[in-house]
Formats: sequence, structure tokens, C-alpha cells
Amino acid sequence: MTADHPNYLHMVRRISFFAAISYAVDYSFQLIDMFWVAQLGAAAPTAITLVSVILFAVLALNEIVGVSTVSLFSQSVGRGDDVETGALILNCLVVKFVLGIAMVALFGAVLATTVWWQGLDGALRQLTLDYAWVIWPSLILVPVYSTIMTVLRTVGLEVTAAAISVMILAVNAVATPLLVLGYGDMQGFGIAGAAWATILSQVLALALSLAVLVKQRPALDVLRRAALAWQPALYRKLVLIGLPIGAMMVVYSLENLVLANLVLDYPVAVSDGFGIGARIFGFVFIINLGITVGVGIGAGRVLGAAGTSQAAAEAIRSGTQKLCLGLLVLGLLIWASAPLWLAAVLSTFTKTPETAETAALYIRVMLLTNCLFMVTYALNGVFEGSGVTWPILAAGLVSYGVIEFPLLFILHVHAPGNLLLLWGTICAAAAAGLAVTTVLFRLRFWDVNKDAAVVP
Repeated sequence: MTADHPNYLHMVRRISFFAAISYAVDYSFQLIDMFWVAQLGAAAPTAITLVSVILFAVLALNEIVGVSTVSLFSQSVGRGDDVETGALILNCLVVKFVLGIAMVALFGAVLATTVWWQGLDGALRQLTLDYAWVIWPSLILVPVYSTIMTVLRTVGLEVTAAAISVMILAVNAVATPLLVLGYGDMQGFGIAGAAWATILSQVLALALSLAVLVKQRPALDVLRRAALAWQPALYRKLVLIGLPIGAMMVVYSLENLVLANLVLDYPVAVSDGFGIGARIFGFVFIINLGITVGVGIGAGRVLGAAGTSQAAAEAIRSGTQKLCLGLLVLGLLIWASAPLWLAAVLSTFTKTPETAETAALYIRVMLLTNCLFMVTYALNGVFEGSGVTWPILAAGLVSYGVIEFPLLFILHVHAPGNLLLLWGTICAAAAAGLAVTTVLFRLRFWDVNKDAAVVP
């Protein structure tokens, strides 16, 4: 593989595009859940939001291994060693499975603590528990499935990965209303039905993606038992590369948990509005994950093929800067288009004016904030692809620890009820995070060979 930036940009755009499609389709499960659960009445959107926030906070631990696999897989593929790559994939899948079991236990503990701490009672408590008792297997299925999808994108099967996501979405779209509301003589399971539909879809997705990988890339031989081994060196790499990102994802999930708990002090119409708004914005936010994966795989493959040469480093630096400019323009266009579609979308989720107004305000502010996120996540992809991830954590600690969390606390105490200031705090923190990330990128901390020849 050559390391000139046109090839790098082409690879990044292609992988990012199809990865974003896959993530958007996968995330659509949550929108479908929210739409049908909202039909159950007040408190149901709040319940599903609360459980989901806890679920995603625990799943943040998956990123410790998940981020590491991007750089390890892509650089291994770049080197062209199928035996090494296949063994690496199999051992990482085993690690993900074991991690999933541990996350199930953690999920139960955090859920019990949250229900007790918040003093949930009545319908909200019952709805929360009904959904949680079914959704927990996602903590095992998602880590394994996401790793296989990363492999598919890394080995050139990103279109197939996107197609699998679309097929599974179709299954979920049909199963969710049937299991939530029932049909004919079939009685629905209420909010638990949404969880059952998600689990069913994830099992099918895991089975299908693994079958495709085995059939389409037999040279990798990912199910070769002889490749299984106790590999302390691999585990250290997974932790050292992924720990900063895992910590960052925990902080990010903590933000969602803090916001979800803050809005519980507001009327149910407001907390429902936040839940709906967060789900809708999350669909747009998914673009960022696709960008990070695309840039990470692209940078990793270039570095794996060309090593840490100055040509490879310059290709990555120049190409990423051009990509960031295009993403900033795209983000502004999405924000400017909100008046054309926002009201219509919200009307399908709620008929309560206060709920719709809360959701609309949150989405408008977050779409503007996402312009900053898109650029930040593109730069983060370079750090992930190179396997140098501490700068991402450093920027996140400034953004969340120094700016956002202290301001959220101050505003909640001294300016309660001002949602615009609350959401604006997130935007200010994102700006600070982008500033730090940009400085660290320009200083080329992602390039281990940067001292050989500094590129201005």
C-alpha cells in the first residue's frame, strides 16, 4: 500500500462512510425502541433512557479493548500476515467475551445503586426494572459483535458490514412493535418487548457477521483453535493502548448519567423530552464514530504498510487536515438544516408540547456542538490508528473534568431550570476539548518518529 495522502483519504472516506452507515443503522435500534416505548405513555421514555445510560456507561469498558483492536488489526493487515492477523482476531474475541461477562455483573450493581439512590418508585421503577431484566445480554453480545464488524471493515468488507447492519435493522423494525404492543391475539410484553427485540437482533447480527468473516476471508482462519493461547503481551497491549480511551468513554458515559440524573429533578415531561432529544441527536452523533473508525483504520494500515516513515506521517497529517475542513462544513450544514426536519421528527415521538420543546432545544444546541465533535473525532482517529491514545484522554479530562462537570454542578445549584445554559455548557466543553486535541495533533504526538524530521 502506498502512503500518499490521496490513497489515504480515499480509504478513510470509504471506510468512514460505510462505518457511519453501520453505526447509524445499529443506533436506529434505539430510535425504534424509543418510538414504540413512547406509545406506552409517560415515564416509559425516561425509564428506557435511564437504563440505556447505565448500559452504555458499563459498555464504555468495552472500548479499552475495542480501540486497541483498531490499531492492532489495521497494522497487522497492513503488514500482510494472515496467520498473525487471524490469531490476533481470535484471541481478542475471547478477551471480549470474558469482558462481557464481567460487565454484566457491573451493570447489575450500578442499576441497583441507581434505583436505590434515586428512590425510584411507582411506574417509573417498574418500567426501569422490566427493561433492565431483559437487556443485560447486550453486554456480552455487543463487544463480540463490534469486534467482528471492526475486522470486516479492516479487511475490506466494509460494504458487507453495512449490509448486515441494514438487514438486522429490518428484523428489529418488525420485531419491536410486535413484542412491545402485540398483534391480534398475541399480547405484547410492553417495555420488556423492546429489549427482547434488541437481543434477538443482536444474536442474529453476531451469527451472520461471523459466518461472513469465515466464508469471505478463509485465509485468516479465525476459528483455528491452535491459535488460542495465554498471551500476556497481547493483553498488556490491549490495556495500554485502550485504557486512556476506556477512561475517556467512562467519563463520557458519566456525562450522560449526570445529565439523566439532573433532569430527573424536572417534571416528567421535561425528562421525557431529554430522553427523546438525546436519542434523536445520538443518530447524528453516530457519524463521529464512523469517522473515528475510518481514520483509525486508514492511519493504522498506512503505518502498518510503511512503518513510521516521514512520507507516511506527512500523508496522514495533510490528509486528516483536509478531512477536518470538510467535516466542519458538513456539520454546519446539518445544523442549518434542522428547521426543515426537526418539528416533523419530534411530532412522531410525542404530542406533549413541553416534551417536544425540551427535545428541540437540546437537539439544536447539540447539533451546533457536533460541528466541534466531528473534527475532534477525526483527529482522535489518527491517535487511535497509531496506538498512541493518551492525548485523547488528556483532552477529555480538560473538557469534562475542568469545564463541563464543574459548570453543570454550579448551574444546577445556582441557575436551576435554565436548560439553555445546561446544554450550552456541553458546547463550551467541546470547544475546549477540540482546542487541546488540535494542539496535540499539530505537535504530532501520534507520530513516534516525529523527531526525525519535523513537518511544519
